[in-house]
Amino acid sequence: MTTTIALPPPPELAAPAAPAFRFVDLFAGIGGIRAGLEGAGGACVYTVENDEHAVATYSANWGEVPARDIRQVQPGDLPPHEVLAAGFPCQPFSLAGVSKKNHLKRLHGFDDPTSGNLFFEIIRLIGGSDEEATFQELYSDLEGDAEVAKFQKSAPASAAAPPALLLENVRHLVSHDQRRTFRVVRRRLMASGYRVNHAIINGASWVPQNRRRVIIVALRADLFDSKFVFEEPEPDESHGPRLDDTVLAPDGDDLERYRLTEGVWNALKKHRAKHELKGNGFGYGIAQRGGVTRTLSARYYKDGAEILIEMPDGGRPRRLTPRECGNLMGFTRAELGFEFEIPVSNRQAYQQFGNSVVVPQFRWIGECLSAYAAPVLQKHMAEWPG
Repeated sequence: MTTTIALPPPPELAAPAAPAFRFVDLFAGIGGIRAGLEGAGGACVYTVENDEHAVATYSANWGEVPARDIRQVQPGDLPPHEVLAAGFPCQPFSLAGVSKKNHLKRLHGFDDPTSGNLFFEIIRLIGGSDEEATFQELYSDLEGDAEVAKFQKSAPASAAAPPALLLENVRHLVSHDQRRTFRVVRRRLMASGYRVNHAIINGASWVPQNRRRVIIVALRADLFDSKFVFEEPEPDESHGPRLDDTVLAPDGDDLERYRLTEGVWNALKKHRAKHELKGNGFGYGIAQRGGVTRTLSARYYKDGAEILIEMPDGGRPRRLTPRECGNLMGFTRAELGFEFEIPVSNRQAYQQFGNSVVVPQFRWIGECLSAYAAPVLQKHMAEWPG
């Protein structure tokens, strides 16, 4: 299911007198989910991010946070919170990542030795079921009511488990390994006492970029009688924002440094020609003003292939600047209420924005979740004041 979302109104930038909910920010990256949820009235109470460069950017914009390895975080370390938010590592499940690892004969998905199993750290922190004891069982082909009867628990193991989980990943997570990977994700959450629903939503409703991501909302089964309901307005492919001066820098000599070298440009043209002969669609993409770009990826620093911008002289195109990448992801003054700082190298900035989320998209989902679950969230804050 791909959901097209009507554009929400501009954010209220003034801090609320009292938060609508408190959240922890796991696999926080540079703070995209935090920015969205704070825009929806949430208050961040704990941050987990291990990459030192991402921590530098996060700290420059939200105040100093230490680098933390989630594997060293204990459930008792987390302050009381209503929403656990996590954009858990997506590279093991992305279409590009899987294709590359298959070519190199490397493991992917849950078998990726670096980050494939970090989803289970979320389960550990909410007091969820043991991984090894039920792993094979989780791969069974049950569907619908039979799946619910088999895996759905009526309550979490811990009373401190948050009322809601908000998780994000690449859309290919849903189809990875013949959909078996997503069964594991869904059923492990169900077995941990949560009612689970998901939608694949395109960030192009908020920014001029095709960026489809799976968003998972899981609600505690003892606090909610049913799953979270995603809004599904009538599709309107023409309503979203388009690439314009709110994203792109004005033409000037300072953009020359982002022009592709002759060697990179020739290599991209050869690569595209080779795949066109095979009937494939792989190749570079020239983004047009008034249009919508391809998906910005963490590998953008390598050649900029997915989003290239024409130069005024009609010669070799250029990459986006890091600031333009931030604009394309919604890290704008209009959205945040402040100028987003980029204290790292261009290479790191490209990787960080490519790994992040569309900020206003998560403001929208935070507003939807807050409205849907407001009585439960407010009651939980009163009973767990921290």
